[in-house]
Amino acid sequence: MTSTLLTVDDGCCITNPSLPPSQGYDGYGNTGYSNGMTGNGAGSSGNGKLMDLLDEPVPGVGTYEDFNTIDWVREKSKDRDRHREITSKSEQSTWALLHSISDAFSGWLLMLLIGLMSGALAGCIDISAHWLTDLKEGVCLSGFWFNHEHCCWGSNQTTFQERDKCPQWQSWAELLGGSSEGAAAYIVNYLMFMLCALLFSFLAVILVRAFAPYACGSGIPEVNTLSFRQTLSDMTKVLQKTKAFLTGGLEYIVPLMAAIMTSKWVADALGREGIYEAHIRLNGYPFLETKEEYGHKTLAQDVMRPRPSDPLLVVFTQEGMSVGEIEGVIADTDYSGFPVVVSQESQRLVGFVLRRDLVISLDNARKRQEGVVSASLVFFLEHVPPQPLSGPPVVKLRGILDLSPFTVTDHTPMAIAVDIFRKLGLRQCLVTHNGRLLGIITKKDILKHMAQMSNRDPDSILFN
Repeated sequence: MTSTLLTVDDGCCITNPSLPPSQGYDGYGNTGYSNGMTGNGAGSSGNGKLMDLLDEPVPGVGTYEDFNTIDWVREKSKDRDRHREITSKSEQSTWALLHSISDAFSGWLLMLLIGLMSGALAGCIDISAHWLTDLKEGVCLSGFWFNHEHCCWGSNQTTFQERDKCPQWQSWAELLGGSSEGAAAYIVNYLMFMLCALLFSFLAVILVRAFAPYACGSGIPEVNTLSFRQTLSDMTKVLQKTKAFLTGGLEYIVPLMAAIMTSKWVADALGREGIYEAHIRLNGYPFLETKEEYGHKTLAQDVMRPRPSDPLLVVFTQEGMSVGEIEGVIADTDYSGFPVVVSQESQRLVGFVLRRDLVISLDNARKRQEGVVSASLVFFLEHVPPQPLSGPPVVKLRGILDLSPFTVTDHTPMAIAVDIFRKLGLRQCLVTHNGRLLGIITKKDILKHMAQMSNRDPDSILFN
């Protein structure tokens, strides 16, 4: 059997020489999700009993890898299923009833605790920030943990006008040189200020690298303003006007308003793209702008991959594939998930399985289930058919299969598909015709299609 390699952005994939033509996809399923399970089928060789990992959760299954967007629809579905199961068991025993009640109030309790912890942490940060800021200028002799203001609160040797000049607080020049005046004192204060600033910067770098490496360069203001740039823009104008009143600059209000309006007109004339939209575009983030209208009359079949000239879809079948074959596909691709069909002939869609869950479940099956080898068959079925007694034990992965991935038909207008992607935050959507899997549409496919419809080169769009 021949093998063909096809690389397509975030969706259409590659074939494996040991498999029939199939397709791997970059994306996540969205609902109908549960923890994985492995085990023997009925009538197998008997080298281990059937293990249902729904009762024994596998660590890592259902989690996300770094730099992957959280699938909120899938998480909502998982939480709904969990709550439904807890509610159904609440009448079985008093303990189950208490568990159901605690689960119902867990959200409110969590919000209360988060609020209390956030307030306490904010207070500690505020106090520490003031102390570290003043520490660059001097130290309190009555207690080094006091900042300048707190140090002088209890002093009886200062007036209200000179409340920041108390003998308990000494600058670094006074502490090290005994004088607060002159060029030497200025140099000492300057060097100590720079030394403390460098020390704090080094400490911040160490903390980020040790505890939050992905926060490096994140820019909290940029994150906060990304979704609320328009509101903040209007708020900025109000604050500027208010500042003019409070600082006594009433006579400058008219020229300030004129300057602000002129700058806005000039910016709109040069382009309506804001700084954050430009940042997203320059960094190659696949972002669908909610304000941009999709005015074309194309269909899902015009955007989906693979194209008519591309190889056939690569899929996993719900039965008949071995552990080695699936691991071979995983090793040859770097996609985040794969569709599962009834058979290669029918291509009837069964569900969608995540790459991460497959890797974890197969590795767990090899470690915890005796006799699982590369020749062991993998089943995505609820009931495994009888197997020969001489064969190796089978691996059951029905539990990690997403039985209801988002799908559209090949004749769905792209305007509707784009709206679904925007409102639900999808990364991919499968395309079917009468239940038969045809292809996939990813967010990157949509962006490239929109660029092509706007007479731009779709290959010029970079995604990092």
